[in-house]
Amino acid sequence: MGRLGSVPGSSIGGVPMSFTTIFRVPAIPADLAALAITINGRDADRAHVQAIGG
Repeated sequence: MGRLGSVPGSSIGGVPMSFTTIFRVPAIPADLAALAITINGRDADRAHVQAIGG
């Protein structure tokens, strides 16, 4: 079933995308991951400062 849907899905899904959209859409999960890492790093820094009495 997956193979049957892969051919028309690729054809239909690729048509409305412009050149810039092809690069922007995959960047969304990467941006979210970078944001999560940044937030997690800040929380870890705060916990470290509090643990040493800052």
